[in-house]
Amino acid sequence: YTKADPRINIRNFQPQRTGKNVRERVEMAQIVSFPDGNMNRERVRKEFEKMSLKPANLNSFLACGAQYPEVQKRIIITTVCPNAIWRSRKSNEYVLLLRGCPAGDRYLDIDLLKEYFPSCYCFLGIQK
Repeated sequence: YTKADPRINIRNFQPQRTGKNVRERVEMAQIVSFPDGNMNRERVRKEFEKMSLKPANLNSFLACGAQYPEVQKRIIITTVCPNAIWRSRKSNEYVLLLRGCPAGDRYLDIDLLKEYFPSCYCFLGIQK
């Protein structure tokens, strides 16, 4: 990554130890957009359920960014998995983002989680 937010660390975002092959999960990943907007965490999860997807956990999210850097340069990717959302001491919630720009920069970032996600966000899901 060109830049990573310093608040993204092991204390704020806990990886899961599943014993499963992360590469296998990334190959089953799907990036989904909801251009109509008005998507909150619960609505994303319900739509994923209809598609037989589950939100990518922190491990899969980071692995996807590493494996598909070119995709990250074109779109903003996030996940609604609980271990990829950080609650600060002030009780603000932040969601992880993979974002970039066509010039080549790639960022591992966080964004304040509001009631609804911006319509430009895409969500990473994994086949169940």
